[in-house]
Amino acid sequence: MMCRLHGGILSVAMGVFLWACGGAEQVGIDAEPIFGQTVQHLDLENCPLDHVFDLEHFIEVEPGVTLHVIEKFSLRSILRFPRRAILMLPATFVTNEFYDAEIPGDDSYNAMLRLAKAGFFAFSVSWEGYGQSSYPADGRSVTFERTLSHMGKVIRWIRTSRWAPKVDLMGASFGSSLAITLGGVESSVPRSHIGRIVLTSVVYKQFSQFVLDNFFTPEMQALLRSLPYIETVAEMYLLVMTEAEPEAFYWAATTFPGVYATGPTLEGLDLPVSSAEAGRAPALQAWGTHDPVNTAEDVALLQQEYGGPIELLEIEGGGHSPLFEPGREFFWAGVFDFLRVDDCHRCPTHEDLERLRNDTQMQHMLIPTLGGPTGKKPTSIPPVVPKLPDHTPLRTLAW
Repeated sequence: MMCRLHGGILSVAMGVFLWACGGAEQVGIDAEPIFGQTVQHLDLENCPLDHVFDLEHFIEVEPGVTLHVIEKFSLRSILRFPRRAILMLPATFVTNEFYDAEIPGDDSYNAMLRLAKAGFFAFSVSWEGYGQSSYPADGRSVTFERTLSHMGKVIRWIRTSRWAPKVDLMGASFGSSLAITLGGVESSVPRSHIGRIVLTSVVYKQFSQFVLDNFFTPEMQALLRSLPYIETVAEMYLLVMTEAEPEAFYWAATTFPGVYATGPTLEGLDLPVSSAEAGRAPALQAWGTHDPVNTAEDVALLQQEYGGPIELLEIEGGGHSPLFEPGREFFWAGVFDFLRVDDCHRCPTHEDLERLRNDTQMQHMLIPTLGGPTGKKPTSIPPVVPKLPDHTPLRTLAW
């Protein structure tokens, strides 16, 4: 069966675009194809509703700053009304592949794949100074406020390029703190543009005593503050994956070690990273009872102080990384229920798919800007950094 992307020229239904997105917003270099330029469309002949397509984008969020964003979507995503999009915000010391885990023989670890099959346009971003995004001269400049502004521009690009009235958010650790703020009164986008938010691995005001005693010591904080970049090693991912399946940990340990800006990690030295009281978007917080980083007391505090409706999904025996643990099916059942995946005015049917295959005008209306790659890959490369001494706790602990 051949399901592929191929080139074509599609007219753009500006009336539908303005109705769905509330106006024509442009962000950087990727917004232009919406307005009738050459774009890509789909070979629809044999593709089922849940066949998933992959794209990548390089979005310029400010001059000289380009973020690498990967995307998955299905024909169900295209036909759903209203459309749903979700931006996935990773933890520190990992790239956007965190949500796009390619573990041989098991798709259940791939969060983007699950969401695309369910009818979402799913996006995952690498922070500035991470992965294939651009690298600033000093990685300590990648602050929470700077990243919050960048994510606002990515969200605006998602809404306009995919005609999604709202963007849901899923975060891990630093990404969860961003999700809380993006969905609240201190957001870099209008609150009406954010749907629901899913929070994982979020430490609100207090790390566990184990982490404080072995990781965030005064000496370790001083070391972190002195480093613009850090090179991670496989052992650093042990703490956050204590309950992960063996194949998932092996994948992480061979995928994520690399050079990272220290800015996002430095934000964790001064908790809270975000104000729970300022949060407003409906939120679901997932927490594993065996999490070595996050305590029950800290979870209760976030639940108590959050400024909007919030639910708790407690995973018995779970650790710090629910995407990669034995309880992931329980986690996803709770997430899909919270996101109201089946709540749509018009849920796609096989009859809709047949009509799309045979109706050129419908294709022109529903499939703009689905091609890639878009944007230009940044030319900056990760800096060369000295390796950490063997005795450094950072070699055995990470958050």
